[in-house]
Amino acid sequence: DLNSPLFSVVVPVYNSSQYLRQCIESVLCQTFHDFELIVVDDGSTDDSFDICTSYAEKDNRIKLLRHGCNRGASAARNTGLVAAIGEYLLFLDNDDYWAGESALSKLKSSIEAYSFPDFVCYPMGELRSGMDEPLIPLDSLDDEYGPSSAYKDFVLMLINSGRFYSSASGKTVKRTLVTKYDLKFDLSLKHNEDTEWSRNLLLCSTSAGWMEEAFYIYRRNSSISQSAASVPSAVVDCLVDIVDRHCLSISDEASTDDALDVCSEFISYIYVILLSYVGMCPSRYDKAFYSKLRSQAWLLGCGRSIRVKLTNLFYRMFGCGITTRLLAFVMNCARRHIQG
Repeated sequence: DLNSPLFSVVVPVYNSSQYLRQCIESVLCQTFHDFELIVVDDGSTDDSFDICTSYAEKDNRIKLLRHGCNRGASAARNTGLVAAIGEYLLFLDNDDYWAGESALSKLKSSIEAYSFPDFVCYPMGELRSGMDEPLIPLDSLDDEYGPSSAYKDFVLMLINSGRFYSSASGKTVKRTLVTKYDLKFDLSLKHNEDTEWSRNLLLCSTSAGWMEEAFYIYRRNSSISQSAASVPSAVVDCLVDIVDRHCLSISDEASTDDALDVCSEFISYIYVILLSYVGMCPSRYDKAFYSKLRSQAWLLGCGRSIRVKLTNLFYRMFGCGITTRLLAFVMNCARRHIQG
C-alpha cells in the first residue's frame, strides 16, 4: 500500500498520566515522519485518556483507540496490531520513552542495511529510580557478524550474547509476518507474555538485523511497571507453560529444524530463569513438579551463553535442588543491586 507508513508504533495505555506526555512526545518529535502512532487506552480511570485525546486532536498521525474496561497490556497491544498498517511494528510501553529525535531515521537505515529483514533487534537503555540520566548503550557487533551473515548463525549470536530480548519492545518486526502467522500476545499468560511472543517470532522468522544504538528507554521499577513487583509463583506458572509449549513444538515438528534449534537456544535461558524463581519458593512445589522440571533439563545443553553453560555445569555437579537455590540467591543479589 503506497499510503501505508514505514512504522506503526503501538502504545498500550493504562493509568500512566505521570509518564504519558514524555512517552508520546518522544515519538512525535522524531525527524523521520513516516509513521503512525497507535495509542490504545485500556480503560484508564485517571486522566490518561484525556491526555491522549489532546495529542490526537493536534496530530493526525495518532490513531486513538479505547477499551471500555481494563483488559490488560496484551489485549491493548493486540488491538493496536489489528489497527496497524505500517510496514514495521514497534511497541512502546506507556511508562517508557525514546531518547533522541533521530531514533526512527537510524532504525530505517538499519532495516535497509539488512535488506528489510523479518525483525531488527536493538539494545535497550535503562532509567533506574534515583537516576537523572538513563544508561544508553552503544553496542556494535563483532566484525564477523553483519548483513551478509547466515540467518541461523546471526540470530544464535544475538540470543547467546543477550541481544535478543524477551521483551517485544527490544525489536521492530515486519507486520506482514505478524499477520501471516497471527503473532498475537497470549491473553492466557499473565506474566512473560512477551517471552512467548518472542518464541513464536523465532519459530516463523528467516531473517534478522541489528541496530547498535539504543533509543528505547526502559523505566525500571516505575510505580506502574510490572517489573516492580512480580509474584514468583505466578511467574513460575507462566514460565512452566512457555517451556512446556516449546517442548511440545519440538515433538510436533511443525517448524523447521533451524527454527527449533534457535528457539531451544532462547528457551534454554528462560529455563534458567524458571529454575531461579523455583529456588525462591522451593517448598511450594511437589515431587511431580520437580520430576517434570528435571525431565526438561536437557534444555541446558542447548544454550551457549555463559549463564546457561554455568547453570548446566552446576546442575550436573549438584543436581536440581541446590542449583535452583543458588540461582535464586544470585537473582536476589542482582535485584538488590539494581534497586540500589
